[in-house]
Amino acid sequence: MSINARWLLVGLSDMRNGGCGPLTNLILNICSRETLLEWIRFTQSNTKWMKSTTRASNFRVQGNEKFRKRDDAGSLVFYTKSVVNAPRDSEELSLALANRSAALFHLGAYQVSIFWY
Repeated sequence: MSINARWLLVGLSDMRNGGCGPLTNLILNICSRETLLEWIRFTQSNTKWMKSTTRASNFRVQGNEKFRKRDDAGSLVFYTKSVVNAPRDSEELSLALANRSAALFHLGAYQVSIFWY
């Protein structure tokens, strides 16, 4: 299990109870919308990190497998990778964001799931 997934699991009960635990900090600070957008801009300017519909789709499919197994934290990690790899204004980006929102909702991060569209 990745470090991000562990943090999500550690803070899950805090988020569900409306607290401000590790999960809230992870989502609102480390994985903030601005941070993700900054990463997207960086990857667009770096050939090593070129956007790829295929790579984004593969991450989304892996996220779907985790989601079907009710591994919401694991699916969130893959959906986030899909968002990062999806080309701007692509259908794949829309799907990745929608799936990421569903994973956040299932983790009890209701406000954050709405914020992420």
